[in-house]
Amino acid sequence: MFESKKIGIVLSYINTILSMVFGIILSSYLIKAIGDTEYGLYQTVTAFANYLLILELGTGTITQRNVVICSQKDDKKGIDKTISTMWLITIILALVILAISIGFYCSLGCLYQNTMTLVQIGYAKKIFFFFMGNLLLSFLTQTLNGYALGVKKFSFAQIAKLIKVVMRTITIIGITVFYKHSIVIAAVDFFLSFVIFLLTFHFCRKKCAMHIHVGLFDKSIIVESLPLCLALLLQSVIQQANNSVDKVIIGARLTVESVAVYSVAQYIYSIFVSVMIAPVTMYLPQVAKDLNRSLDRHRFTDTLIQPTRLITLISGIILFGFIGVGKQFIIVFYGIEKVQAWVYALILIIPLFLSMTNGVVNNILDITKKRLVRSLVLFGVTLVNILLTWIWVNQFGVIGAVIATAITMFVGQVIILNIYYNIAINIEIIRLYWNAYSRTIPIFVVCAAIAYIVSEFFPSALLGMLAGGGVYVVLVAFLLYKFSLNNTEKRIVSQCMSKMKRK
Repeated sequence: MFESKKIGIVLSYINTILSMVFGIILSSYLIKAIGDTEYGLYQTVTAFANYLLILELGTGTITQRNVVICSQKDDKKGIDKTISTMWLITIILALVILAISIGFYCSLGCLYQNTMTLVQIGYAKKIFFFFMGNLLLSFLTQTLNGYALGVKKFSFAQIAKLIKVVMRTITIIGITVFYKHSIVIAAVDFFLSFVIFLLTFHFCRKKCAMHIHVGLFDKSIIVESLPLCLALLLQSVIQQANNSVDKVIIGARLTVESVAVYSVAQYIYSIFVSVMIAPVTMYLPQVAKDLNRSLDRHRFTDTLIQPTRLITLISGIILFGFIGVGKQFIIVFYGIEKVQAWVYALILIIPLFLSMTNGVVNNILDITKKRLVRSLVLFGVTLVNILLTWIWVNQFGVIGAVIATAITMFVGQVIILNIYYNIAINIEIIRLYWNAYSRTIPIFVVCAAIAYIVSEFFPSALLGMLAGGGVYVVLVAFLLYKFSLNNTEKRIVSQCMSKMKRK
């Protein structure tokens, strides 16, 4: 079991890296192959349809949790009741989503009548049709994956994701060579989701001994899971609003071409998020252990300094590297006409960076069952973001949406939540930030500035990116090791280097 879990963790990191690489390759190819209009059309429709994701209600998470509990008790009947109940609930949710999506389908023409032609609206409806099919299949697959993870089959879901990432990229590129239309993306996603669903269902039946029967439905499972379900619902609402609201409003009030530019910036932002999640979650067990010990405010803050510094180092290297050579990166992969996406991405990422440095603190909320306060704060901030975006897009264009998101993110996640952390969890937030930033940010700023200057010397964006990136990596590695890393961190680096040499 331990080896299976370890393999699953390794595969999850491989998935993250490959998703980033293939995602950059595919998005840059599609913008050039099918054009801003088609790519923007796809992004606009999917952003609109993504709001239906909030109705998923965490069925996969709840299934995994309950199956794990039953497995620990060796309760096979309880496992069968769980998957039978959650499977029926998932099907009911799928039917509800299907009914709502019909209304959404009919409203597309009214929503985008001022920004799309009749032909584009027709294509948008076809994309929406395929996307909804993909969404329904994904819901069913998530519940099955929750069951597989609950019975300690950690690798299958990651392998399935790997296959989907690779096949999606190859298939879309192969078809769009001959048929340059955004419908291809939606159709391929639907087909692959159908294949993955069939494979997952077969795996759970044959390899995980899954048994589903209507007679095993147990409403007590629903009642017991309701608090978690509501928390996940609120979290999903916030996440989808933050991920999609800008594109929906831009598509409705500007043009689909504007959505294409914004989508590039948001994709860079999503890469930053995915990379930052790993070091945050890695420290969760240690934080939980420290919470159970009687530590005063000062000593408990001390236990958070090291993981916070690590997160700052990892995120800072990526962020300031993008500041230094991100302009050339955008030009190389997406074209010079998308260069403003570099500025948009930076405006979105900087407040995220400031909030991610206290990512370990966020985990404490889950451990201490104080998640609701954070969710309510973020929900309120999200409503303000929607209002400001709606007003500012009309006045300032795409940059209005970007600034609205950045400001509300900074106010909510950096200012309000840090004040809450200081009061509710009794953490010395200012000392935490000082230890994380004082000996790292100046180095990052200097290295990013030098990298930017070097990259601008070259007439070719590719050469500028490579030269500036190379200078940045060498400088930041040397200066951090010389002036920033403490003895513990230097020892970790030395141990890693020794292991690499032996291998």
